[in-house]
Amino acid sequence: MLDDQKRSEIENKVKAALAKFSKNFVTGFASATVEKSLADAAGDGDDGPDFQLESPPDDVGTEPIKMGMLSKRGAVRKNWKMRYFVVRPDYVIDYYESQEKYESGAAKPKGSVNLAGYRVVTSPNQRKMDALQAKFKVLGITEPVPEYTKYPEFMIECFRNNQRRWLIQCKDAAEFDEWSEMLTTCCRKAKGRTETDPVIISAFDKAFAALRGSLNVPAWNKYDGGETEMLGELLSDDIVRNDLKPVFDKVEGAPKIKMMVVGKIEDVVRSIVGGIVGAGWKAARVGIDKAKPKIEETAAKGLGPVAEAKAKVEATVTEKTTAKIEPIREKVLQPVADKIVGVAVQPVAAAFKKVAPVVAAKTKEYIEAVKAKANDLTAGKKKLANAHNNRSVMGPVFESLKDIVNKAKEALKALPGDAADLLEKIVAVIVEWIGKVEDAIKSLFRNAAYTFTKRTEEKAADKSVEAVEAEVDAEVQEKTKHDAKVALTQQLEGLLTSVLDASLKAKALEACAPIISPLDSLIPDPVKDFISVEGVFDDVLGSVVESTVNKTIEPAMASVDL
Repeated sequence: MLDDQKRSEIENKVKAALAKFSKNFVTGFASATVEKSLADAAGDGDDGPDFQLESPPDDVGTEPIKMGMLSKRGAVRKNWKMRYFVVRPDYVIDYYESQEKYESGAAKPKGSVNLAGYRVVTSPNQRKMDALQAKFKVLGITEPVPEYTKYPEFMIECFRNNQRRWLIQCKDAAEFDEWSEMLTTCCRKAKGRTETDPVIISAFDKAFAALRGSLNVPAWNKYDGGETEMLGELLSDDIVRNDLKPVFDKVEGAPKIKMMVVGKIEDVVRSIVGGIVGAGWKAARVGIDKAKPKIEETAAKGLGPVAEAKAKVEATVTEKTTAKIEPIREKVLQPVADKIVGVAVQPVAAAFKKVAPVVAAKTKEYIEAVKAKANDLTAGKKKLANAHNNRSVMGPVFESLKDIVNKAKEALKALPGDAADLLEKIVAVIVEWIGKVEDAIKSLFRNAAYTFTKRTEEKAADKSVEAVEAEVDAEVQEKTKHDAKVALTQQLEGLLTSVLDASLKAKALEACAPIISPLDSLIPDPVKDFISVEGVFDDVLGSVVESTVNKTIEPAMASVDL
């Protein structure tokens, strides 16, 4: 399938890309170390949003988020077996042979599922047909894609390229809806990254973004999961897209045979890439550990020269690129931002606004349970603490979010030219963002419930529950409304930043590349390990996005009443 020459070409390309990544990784680490040192010296660290409600001390907890019996397809024999699914507080899923085995506490799970980097597919037949359509296009097959009907109704597919597919059969529409929602949350919230140091995470993200840019892979394309998975998928996608067409063109036979052979070739490529990436990431990480003491020492001694050099380079980059960037901001970023906020702000505000009255109703139930148990403050506490994960409680709160996507599609269709070309990609970001909004609303509810029970316990230490109920309720209601506005602003900022950052980079990198490259000579040799002109340009673009976001959100939030 792959001759020795093509295999060698692929190996050399991956190794060259990883060498570039490793260099940028070290530079990014040095740069992030300096940025942290400068922020620490200035005393302007990011304290985060000004929330007033308290968060539970252990955000992870121990109670499962959701449990249920589902039919799961096996990985090897492809047979179907009923398994008892338990969604852990860290959003990893354990599955057991039966509910009885789980509840016994003695049995280990039959397996675990970490869905970081996956996506939930609620129409597996359609996904399969879309994949076939893409393959047909690559292979030049002109006949229509055959109808695919293998999977029955109420089938959920958890899908990720080059990873095991998880297929789950639900018994009815209600179970299908509940578990589709839960599994989507697991995809979004399960942790795939192995690194925890913020400086190293920043360095990886910058090096990964630089590698993606050098391969001309748009910022819209999503890569999640562990570091090696992200690098492997990015490089594999690049090779499949750009290097295998001559190989695919030689494949002969009927469409079904061609498809099978192409699939095998892609599997071989991903295996080659995965092996090289695994060793390459390990070497890059060792390199950081070796360089870290010297980088930190040098950064501590040379903060002044580094900061001065960076400021000068940033001023020059801004001056040289403004003429190219400003038209993009005016014709693409600002119109897109205005349309998105115009569509999203009121429905999302309506959802956040519903939290306070629902919290009031549920805390009242808690107080009634306490009174019924002779002022036992533990009565009903667990039920209140988990109410944010109850679909019947949160469903009505989320009701206003349902039409955002369709309204966004209609609004964005009216955009002119370059902005209109981004429609499909922006809508995909909005779909994912709505899930994050739901998470933020659940977090608001959880914090309000926790604050209520904590303040009740504190105030009822020497008073009756009846005596403190109204005072605690008023305090929590006020803080919930305050935090709702902070969280709403935060979510709108996140959405606009994601959309505008990708929109700007896709166009600004192409427009400004000839301007940026020669400016590398402006960086003095002693600080080149800490500053790159590409990194400075990325900061400049970030400032453009930030100013556009602020300009758009401030007037929109002025009209919001929570």
